[in-house]
Amino acid sequence: MAQTDRRTLALVREARLLDDHYPHGQATLKAGVLQWTGELQPSEVSRQYLVALRYAPPYHPRVFVRRPKLVVDTDGNLPHIYPDGSLCLHEPGQWSPGDPIAVTILPWACEWLLHYEFWRATGEWCGSGGNHTGPIVGSTTHHRHLSRRRSKAHASGRNQRVLAGSGADQEDR
Repeated sequence: MAQTDRRTLALVREARLLDDHYPHGQATLKAGVLQWTGELQPSEVSRQYLVALRYAPPYHPRVFVRRPKLVVDTDGNLPHIYPDGSLCLHEPGQWSPGDPIAVTILPWACEWLLHYEFWRATGEWCGSGGNHTGPIVGSTTHHRHLSRRRSKAHASGRNQRVLAGSGADQEDR
């Protein structure tokens, strides 16, 4: 069996697992790229987040938050995010192509979102991993203040801004 056929079969398997584990999302497979879009809610008291997953082997899956817009700190930084706006979900070597996305990457995205909510509340990132906080590079959108958070942020000494449009809509180059 050719490597391309094995990859296609692996992506079909991944799409089925995503459909089984996340029936309210939508998995699509086109030209050797698996995409999944759906809502994740990291806890019962959390808001829902619309996320997009893109997996184009041999690259690792990438997850982007589409809604709500993520809030960055006053320097325009967001913890554990890559320059393209995708979430940093695992340490190098922690995920491999044989690991089902539905039971690794998406649960890790939920965990990232929970850490994000704690970071918003406390200003401290409680997740593991190295510190690679940074700005989103190449975003064509504007940073703007959240009016409803403005009074809270000024009162606590933290001024946070919204990052509109991460790299979720960008294609691989």
